[in-house]
Amino acid sequence: MPIVLTLLAVLLLVPTGAPAQTAAGAGVVNGVVRDHYGEGLPDAEVILTNESMGLRRVMETTIDGLFDAAGLPPAHGYRIKVTRKDYAGWESAEFSVPVGRPVTFEISLLPGSASASGDKPAGRIVEGVASGIPLLITRSDVEDLPAKSRQLDALAALAPGLHPDPNGSRLHFLGRQSHYPVLVDGIASDNSSSEHGSDLSMRVSQDSVQDLEVLPFGYPASLGGSIGGVINIATRSGSNIWRGSLYEYYRDEGLTALGRYSLGHNLAGRKHQPGASLGGPLVEDRLFFFANVEARDAHSRVLNRILNPLIADAAGTSVALANCRAAQAQCAAAARFVESQMNVLAPASARSLAGLVKLDLNLNEFNFLRFEIRDSRWRWPEGFATETVAPNGGLLGQNSLRARSRYYKLGWTAVLGSNAVNELSLATYRDRFVSAAPAPRLSTGWLALSLAGSNVGTAQPYRTSLRETERNQFGDHLRVGAGSHSLQFGVHWSENPYRIQELANSNGVYVYAGLTEFARDFSLAGTKSYSYLTQTLGMPARFFRVKEFSVYAQDTWRAWRGLTVSGGLRWDKAAFPQPPASDPHFYQTKTIPSPNLAFSPRAGLAYELNDRTVVRFGFGLYYAPYPASFIDALYLGNGMQQTTVRIYPNQTGSPYFPIVLASMANAPAGTKNILYANAKIRYSYTPQTTVALERRVGGGVQVSVRYLASPGNRLLTAKDINLAETTANRSYTILNSSGAASGSFSTPIWTSRTSTAYSQVHEIANGGSSSYHGMMTHAYKSFGRGLSAQASYVWSHAIANTTGPWLVPGVPLNTYNGNPNADRGNSSVDQRHRAVLSWNWEPVLPSGAPAFARKLLNGWQQSAIVTMASGLPSTPLVVVSGQQFAGLNMVHPTSLAGSGGWARAPFLPVNSLLAGAQHNVDARLLRKISVTERIHAKVLVEVFNLFNHQGTTAVNPIAYTASGGILTPVRDLGAGIKAGAPRTAQIAFRIEF
Repeated sequence: MPIVLTLLAVLLLVPTGAPAQTAAGAGVVNGVVRDHYGEGLPDAEVILTNESMGLRRVMETTIDGLFDAAGLPPAHGYRIKVTRKDYAGWESAEFSVPVGRPVTFEISLLPGSASASGDKPAGRIVEGVASGIPLLITRSDVEDLPAKSRQLDALAALAPGLHPDPNGSRLHFLGRQSHYPVLVDGIASDNSSSEHGSDLSMRVSQDSVQDLEVLPFGYPASLGGSIGGVINIATRSGSNIWRGSLYEYYRDEGLTALGRYSLGHNLAGRKHQPGASLGGPLVEDRLFFFANVEARDAHSRVLNRILNPLIADAAGTSVALANCRAAQAQCAAAARFVESQMNVLAPASARSLAGLVKLDLNLNEFNFLRFEIRDSRWRWPEGFATETVAPNGGLLGQNSLRARSRYYKLGWTAVLGSNAVNELSLATYRDRFVSAAPAPRLSTGWLALSLAGSNVGTAQPYRTSLRETERNQFGDHLRVGAGSHSLQFGVHWSENPYRIQELANSNGVYVYAGLTEFARDFSLAGTKSYSYLTQTLGMPARFFRVKEFSVYAQDTWRAWRGLTVSGGLRWDKAAFPQPPASDPHFYQTKTIPSPNLAFSPRAGLAYELNDRTVVRFGFGLYYAPYPASFIDALYLGNGMQQTTVRIYPNQTGSPYFPIVLASMANAPAGTKNILYANAKIRYSYTPQTTVALERRVGGGVQVSVRYLASPGNRLLTAKDINLAETTANRSYTILNSSGAASGSFSTPIWTSRTSTAYSQVHEIANGGSSSYHGMMTHAYKSFGRGLSAQASYVWSHAIANTTGPWLVPGVPLNTYNGNPNADRGNSSVDQRHRAVLSWNWEPVLPSGAPAFARKLLNGWQQSAIVTMASGLPSTPLVVVSGQQFAGLNMVHPTSLAGSGGWARAPFLPVNSLLAGAQHNVDARLLRKISVTERIHAKVLVEVFNLFNHQGTTAVNPIAYTASGGILTPVRDLGAGIKAGAPRTAQIAFRIEF
């Protein structure tokens, strides 16, 4: 005990820090012991053991027969033994304890006299109460299912209710684009200040994973921090048995097919992914360790294409000069500049090195210490883009990104009584992203250029970027079994210092509506044909802290036989940094409000109709704390440390292309932008409900059907309060493909600003809403002889009024200022249908089969993941060129209404364009060769997108151009411009013992 107290005292002196879920990485075994009448049996002794881990836990059932063991390391090899005076005892077979999901037993003991007559006591594992739809990916799933580049994101996408984005780089939960926490052994290890902050491959290596729990929603009160989902990962632990592995995964371009839009180039190069794991006892039954190290060295290429129909010809091979109405020489010069970037190959390499060390110390039967440390280093192209075809530029000269992620944890599990366990954890997580741009190769240098929505200038909005967080976390969690109740109480506290050094668009961005305007300015003819120039000036560095605190209580009550009820309450509170100064005309820019009433009730019940059928219900209120990227935007919103300007060519003092501002002293009057939060702003939240029916049908098939509803309330929206109320209306003439008028569209026009000293003044409020409804079915069956399979199908519909482009992270623009409901429609991540089938087959011939047949056929393994899904939608846009109506001056001539908002086509439905359906098969074939009784070699081949179906993942969204009040249709609206990854394969060799 003195050792424990000393270590805790040392760590408590460390500055502590995200809503830490520090007990989430553990497992639970509980249940009820009944007599032959079905009544709870008190005073029975329950002994839980895991011989390989030296673990022994002794419990005594409560007056209602309950026992409960928490804080268990997820692993296989557990057993329970139940004895009671005058009753025949019962002992289980070996079972596994997963992360997050309790293993619940129902055990019936018989009096000794009944046992002597031949009757036997009985016990079984039942599903506990669950209000959500968790997917548990076990150690065997991680080992046996194919995962491209050994990334856990591919396995997490098996969960119903979520899907990856078209680039496969981020998961979407329940039709939302929101941040989601990633917990590794209870450590909150995501970085909400970076768009890469939830990438699973950067948090943990596949070979170090014990279990992966994906919680799309419905998670208990001990977890929070999201209106989407939570990913909960447990790493492997050592044991009394020495286990280890050496492995190498390899791929070269000969194993990869050509991409649909890669113009015959094979973009995939070679990739090596070696690693090693080792675990075992340092002191038998007392001290164990596990270690893993893995490296990655990948070389590939990217292809910079420009398929924008307002720039390129139909084949995408050259600039379509028919789109240019400037002088012939001007058009030719602009075409040469753009064509120098079209269909250009560039190298894109990636490297990483990651290691994990974990120690488990059993001080005695009542006290257990866990310590772990992980360090990983990554180097990638900006956006993690490798083997990619960019349909609209942006891949040339992309930044080189370096990342380092580390975490440390000390956990103390103390058994306080027969059914009481306390888990105390201290952890530190550090994440650092550094991005640096190479020297520009274009004649325009560091200047960024946007041409009809395509990037034709420098690839990145900043030369260098640093985003760093050091999150120190503390958590204490108490679990007590009393009567028929399992009670949980916990507290989380964290402090998050963020260091950011970044000046976005510091070199300026010239935005052009089309080739004509760009050609006139590019020739340096003394014209100002650009749509606008935006630039940020000021100091790039800032430092701020976010402190977060949460407390929760939860109860699981076995009301009577067959009925289990759970209820919980959670409260979250954050302390945000306050900007050191405010804009002199907007005092609100000095305050970042922190909500106080983030109370989250949770409730659920499970009723067992019979031994084969269970009905479940769940309800919960879930809040979305502000991500650090949003806090950063508000911190800078006063325009004091950094000032963002938007300059239109008709403003006095506006520069000529390619001149940018040297300082704010050169900025024209009325070009400054500011941003602040409404004083009554609150966290977004969702009241989520699910109803489920689960049944074990004949042949060992388990089937579940669920309905779920997850509306989003108080979503963040923005309103430009510097726009005066509109009094003008105008009608646009809509042409058809033949150039004849086919209709008209009337819209209000914003023509004046409240203050001419500013350009845009955005107030962030809670004007957004969304809805998600889904029906989910899931089936699992073990067929015997080494074959098991599971399948799921989800129908869902996601609707939102927050699908416009982001003003700042998580805050969309609207078409009509202050009217988000005008943009209500299908969510941009609305995937109506998604079906997933996975299986694993390890054929085993019976012992009576001929020896040569067993030697030839045994040891093979085949597994696969089949995915079929609907395409994702996108919204038709309008490219607006200059002022549209004579005698009427639009404030922001970048959208049809002059509001400076979302430039969509308001007369067409939101997200009415649909990408192609997804049909994908990933397959794995393995051969296991026994070298000795303990040493095995494995040779495997994994093929991804086996049938090379490269469905369309992005389409041309430009529907019309607007000039002089005339809307002219653009060719190829909805045509594909990007496709899924081509077929690729990797081979691997593993030695395991």
